[in-house]
Amino acid sequence: MDDVGLANRVRSVMREREKLINEMLMSGALRDMEQYKVAIGELTALGLIEETIKQFFKES
Repeated sequence: MDDVGLANRVRSVMREREKLINEMLMSGALRDMEQYKVAIGELTALGLIEETIKQFFKES
């Protein structure tokens, strides 16, 4: 698998995870504020990774 293929696969997995987290947030499935903070933290991390991948391919 080349760099582009790997990046596309990672981004696909990330989008699925973001979708799942957003569904949990919207449905009220989180038990408490701690779970909410973890979910928001994960969304933030996924966004940072997404941006890093985009920057990598702009610079390549």
